[in-house]
Amino acid sequence: MDELIYGKNPIKEALKSGRNLGEILISKNSGGMKEILDLAKKNSVVVKFVDPKKFQKYSYNTQGVVARCSLVKYVDVFAVLDNLKKEEKKPFFLICDHIEDPHNLGALLRTAYAVGVDVAILPKRRSATVNSTVLKASAGAVNFLKIAVVSNIVETVKKLQKEGVFIYCADAGGKNFYEFDFKGAVGLVVGSEGNGVSSLLKQKCDGICKIPMKNKIDSLNVSVAGGIIMYEISKQNS
Repeated sequence: MDELIYGKNPIKEALKSGRNLGEILISKNSGGMKEILDLAKKNSVVVKFVDPKKFQKYSYNTQGVVARCSLVKYVDVFAVLDNLKKEEKKPFFLICDHIEDPHNLGALLRTAYAVGVDVAILPKRRSATVNSTVLKASAGAVNFLKIAVVSNIVETVKKLQKEGVFIYCADAGGKNFYEFDFKGAVGLVVGSEGNGVSSLLKQKCDGICKIPMKNKIDSLNVSVAGGIIMYEISKQNS
């Protein structure tokens, strides 16, 4: 799902044109990158400084810099929300809090599309990008599901709440998910594989729901847990 852009000038032009760059890789021994760094900061594009040996795999002259340009067209979550309100539809959002495994992200997005999620929201940093692995794991769902990438998940959640969206968090410390009334405008937050939902984001949520376990298992895979709760939300709003 990623197109690679090589060289200083092509990457500068891509940044100036507003193309959807996922990240920029810069060799640690490269100079003359100030303009690229300034443009990347202005456009909130992630920059990673990497070992020069990593650039040996590229057949093109990289000039010590490579950018990944996502072929997925991302949406503005609030523009979608406005349209849903005009159509008098109940919005349903999936909010992925730093899901780092692309297989898990792909599986989540596949289920999200299946149950009718309007927008899947991903953070710009510390998250798996929508790449070929995610595409495969989603069985192609990322070609159809609306996806938004935001700079600050917590601020996005707060804005959604001001627009009347109730935000629920999947976490083992909550109440059983089937005890909740999910009818209406809903956002479901699912957290990373290792740490779950961040404590700050959890504090901002309107409710915390868990999946009860009959046997001695601490938790389910995030894509499985997210799928179970997404189907319950979908069922209640059907």
